[in-house]
Amino acid sequence: MATMLVEQMRAADAPPSQFECLGLPAEGQVTAEHLLTEPQRHLVEASMHPFPRLADVTSRFPDLVRPLGELLDDPKARDVVLEYLPWLRNETFAHRSAGTSIYPLAAATLGITADMVEALGTALTPTPARPDGSHHD
Repeated sequence: MATMLVEQMRAADAPPSQFECLGLPAEGQVTAEHLLTEPQRHLVEASMHPFPRLADVTSRFPDLVRPLGELLDDPKARDVVLEYLPWLRNETFAHRSAGTSIYPLAAATLGITADMVEALGTALTPTPARPDGSHHD
């Protein structure tokens, strides 16, 4: 399929930047080194682990179901979200995603694992205060 894609791109006079973006050769044959199946296998395997149920996420980590626009408008939450989901630094993508929440975005994004969702939820969730006013560690 990669070979057919390259042939179609060449026939359409695609600019070299498109080939580079896809990791495909602008000239010559498509070889195994152009395919990302081995280097990205770990992403596929990690994404096959069960994702947390929405009900569990909602009760434990309510910020994961808040609209992204709200989270990105909150300076503290924004820093945390961007640490875990750096592609949201792209203002166009962030704007398009503003109405959705982290949970469906994460569930649909290859490479975001259940462990990552748990870590992000934990990082966004404030530590409850003790009766003496201090915070749990």
